[in-house]
Amino acid sequence: MKSTLAGADPVVRFESRGSMRVYNLSRERKLNTLTDEMLDLLRPKIQAWHDAETCGIICGLGTGKAFCAGGDVVGSVRKVADKATEGEQVNFCERVRCYACLRFELDFLLATLPKPYVAIMDGFTMGGGVGLSAPAQFRIATENTVWAMPEAAIGYSPDVGATYYMSRLDGELGTYLALTGAHVKGRHAFELGLATHYMSSRQIPMLLEALSSIEGIRTGLFTLVNDTILQFTAQREPEEPRTPLRGDVRVALDHSFSHNTVEGIVESLTAYTRSRNTKVRTWAVETLGKLSVQSPTSLKVALEAIRTGSNMSLRQCLQTELNIAHAYCLGASPDFIEGITAKLVRKCPPVWDPPRLEEVDGTVLQRFFAPNSPYVTTDAPKFGLSDQEFQILEARITPFHEYGLPSEDEIEDVIRGLAPNSPSLSMTRTEVITFFTDQNKERYDDVKDKVEEVVDRRCRIVDNSDGNFEWVAWDQGSGLLQTEDGEPVHEEFPKLDKVAEDQVNARGAESATKQQTSTESERAGAVDGKSSAADSSEKKESKN
Repeated sequence: MKSTLAGADPVVRFESRGSMRVYNLSRERKLNTLTDEMLDLLRPKIQAWHDAETCGIICGLGTGKAFCAGGDVVGSVRKVADKATEGEQVNFCERVRCYACLRFELDFLLATLPKPYVAIMDGFTMGGGVGLSAPAQFRIATENTVWAMPEAAIGYSPDVGATYYMSRLDGELGTYLALTGAHVKGRHAFELGLATHYMSSRQIPMLLEALSSIEGIRTGLFTLVNDTILQFTAQREPEEPRTPLRGDVRVALDHSFSHNTVEGIVESLTAYTRSRNTKVRTWAVETLGKLSVQSPTSLKVALEAIRTGSNMSLRQCLQTELNIAHAYCLGASPDFIEGITAKLVRKCPPVWDPPRLEEVDGTVLQRFFAPNSPYVTTDAPKFGLSDQEFQILEARITPFHEYGLPSEDEIEDVIRGLAPNSPSLSMTRTEVITFFTDQNKERYDDVKDKVEEVVDRRCRIVDNSDGNFEWVAWDQGSGLLQTEDGEPVHEEFPKLDKVAEDQVNARGAESATKQQTSTESERAGAVDGKSSAADSSEKKESKN
């Protein structure tokens, strides 16, 4: 039985299928970007499903070519830019604060659901869409998935809990994605841990039918949902490329983005543009290009938020992100208003203030993070729950990698004998791989590929006093030191002269511009392609 708001085109559709409850974001022409109205609909419905004993599983979908492409700020920004409404900038910033608080409360509620939550990321999943999907224990990517957190490109910083989830990705992947806004497509979202499962979009209707048939199960429901999803997952086809963020490129990524200053990151990347490894060199140039078009202030704010988020709870990360949003709206940096008006209204490159990284000093960061900063303390919004209530709810949060591929931390713990189920302190490469594939027989090839790549990149083969160099030892620094050239990465590469550096940055900026233009065209095509379809009739517990 379906229930919607009265009206021809509800922005969110709700459906009951047996004990499964489904929300379907339905602003198809706008790529399901979130509005206040959508949040006002979702929040009480999710709460009701949270409390209802008749609800066993919750599933999130998006209509058309997006799950959710972010928050809808275009309408509000146009009011700011319109001379007839130029006094509404204050109102816009107030709306941003209220909107952020609504989103973050919903994201926290989704993360603490006591029942399985399945997010199907079939299409654009960006910004606010990541906020809706990242809390899900089961995050499904398809060939249509385009995942990104592009906030730094509009003078803002990753939010919706991203500083919590992204800081828990393998190595420095989260730092890289937060600062560059890079797009992760299709199966690569599964390989990098952003999704827990990958399947063909053609399988989604059959998956929903199978999930809706699960009735009357409480004990072991999470395992049953996972096993059901695995029945529809797709193995890699021989011609499918693996993520480029592996091997030597991944070594360069982890080394470069391990720095705690953006300047240090840029210096390392600049050095890698002189690598003899073509893939590493190309990646470094493209990455510098992505960084060169971002707001320098946003880059530094985002890096600090990711670093502090790695040691925070989800609630603390969301509050920090809310403080950052509040600080932006109180004028801690002009880049947010400049970024969204330039990109979404004027359709031209933003003019950042300050324009260079070295001009963003410590006093700017203090505006966003210092406990006594007036940009944070003045009328700052707070979540409505007590500390005790938060602690009770946070105990329900499922580890981000629980139902996905094994994380690098899990692989390290097994190799070093730190995991409770580690079979031995001395394991061969084959034994390590077999240990993980035996626990994941349904996706043997994907797990084998992940573990092999991590072992080959992060481990060395040693002698265990038996004369046989076959034992795997986790090399704590190997991921930061080794290259295919045999040269240690930590040794300084030859410095680029100013002309060469400018040429590198120009090539990188050109590459980033091409990607942005391609994405905007892709989005425009998606919107145009759905217009005619939108005018026609509608197409379609306790944890174990």
